[in-house]
Amino acid sequence: MRIAGVIILIVSSTLAAAQHSILSKFIASPLNDWVYLEWTIKGGNTCNGIKVYRAEHLDSTFTQIGEIVGVCGNNAQPESYSFVDSFPITNQLNYYALELGFQGRTSTIQINLKGADELISIAYNENLQPLLIANPRIIGSSFSLIGINGHQVGEYEINDNEISLSRYGLENGIYLLVFNSEVRKQVLKFYLR
Repeated sequence: MRIAGVIILIVSSTLAAAQHSILSKFIASPLNDWVYLEWTIKGGNTCNGIKVYRAEHLDSTFTQIGEIVGVCGNNAQPESYSFVDSFPITNQLNYYALELGFQGRTSTIQINLKGADELISIAYNENLQPLLIANPRIIGSSFSLIGINGHQVGEYEINDNEISLSRYGLENGIYLLVFNSEVRKQVLKFYLR
């Protein structure tokens, strides 16, 4: 279940939103001090190898940091891939893009690694739909979604490291995502429209 609509992020440690015609997913997530990239090539699509690129600044030159050689994708079904950047630039934004063989380059996604120790962060899929990324150490816990009026509009269980919120009953506006743990409290603010 994905949230229909667009959220403009005001505070976040993770942000990913890339469009490419053969991808159904391309996200970046913090993984300890590393960045975990994952993407899915839609069924019926292939490419001749995948190159992974990173840049320090959006307007700077991208450097190749990895490669998957050979034919990628599958003519019959979606196929997922992942890559771990074990040397990301800490305490600032990291920008990533993929070169999909002869299919061209994806749009750029970004992640702010200074929040790698965050309990929950917000990412976006290629359709700009939000996806919550939970630190694996908090699976089994829960969080609350609070409207700008201070009323709780939902409570959600964290059963996996990716959490989708149901948009049903949510109006456009500012929301707070509140997570309490024995370790600390985290609050993310975002705009749903």
